[in-house]
Amino acid sequence: MPIKFIRGPEIERTLSIKKSCRHNWHKQGLLPILICIGPRASGLPESEVQEIAAARVAGYSDDQIKALVVQIHERRKLAAPKIGGAA
Repeated sequence: MPIKFIRGPEIERTLSIKKSCRHNWHKQGLLPILICIGPRASGLPESEVQEIAAARVAGYSDDQIKALVVQIHERRKLAAPKIGGAA
């Protein structure tokens, strides 16, 4: 299944937040690290943003969301193909 990336403004619309809040959440570890999708573009997989939104709706605490973000980062590592023969 293709991965749909969404960028800043769409992330903000999905989470109903402003740009400054998005930046603060990134700094606090409440959003996953952005992925470089081009020379001057970065974004997040839409599924990850939806996962964070669902956690907010479910009433997760900030600490629980930080743990969720760590899980998202670990899943990224496991899903990535091995490059250059690295094990």
